Amino acid sequence: MIQIVRDAIAKALALLPFAAAAMTYPPYDLYPYLADSTDKDAAGNALQVWQDYVAGTDPTDVNDLFRATIDMSGGTPVISWTPVLSATEAAKRTYTVFGRKSLLSGDWTPVTSGQEANYNFFKVRVAMK
Repeated sequence: MIQIVRDAIAKALALLPFAAAAMTYPPYDLYPYLADSTDKDAAGNALQVWQDYVAGTDPTDVNDLFRATIDMSGGTPVISWTPVLSATEAAKRTYTVFGRKSLLSGDWTPVTSGQEANYNFFKVRVAMK
């Protein structure tokens, strides 16, 4: 019974576009003062201060999160994310959209512009340059 339910959920999810946010963080040794900060998780959102910095979010605001969203335009998914940073701050980061057909299997593949319709699930990775 559990397998039947799991298969039904997997089939239903495969039909829906899905977006998730993911962050790539700098190595601890590059930012030791942040990794060892006594102000870990100031906002109570399970992120350390340096992780909020990479995401471009306010480490003191629990509601300020890195979020990926999908809008449909002409049957094609359009992936976007918040926060939208200033050009200066955005230039310090690399944003990569990954996609895959199934949520349960397959590799996450970098999505090139115009190829979004080939995927059902997405995640966005942000990393410092």
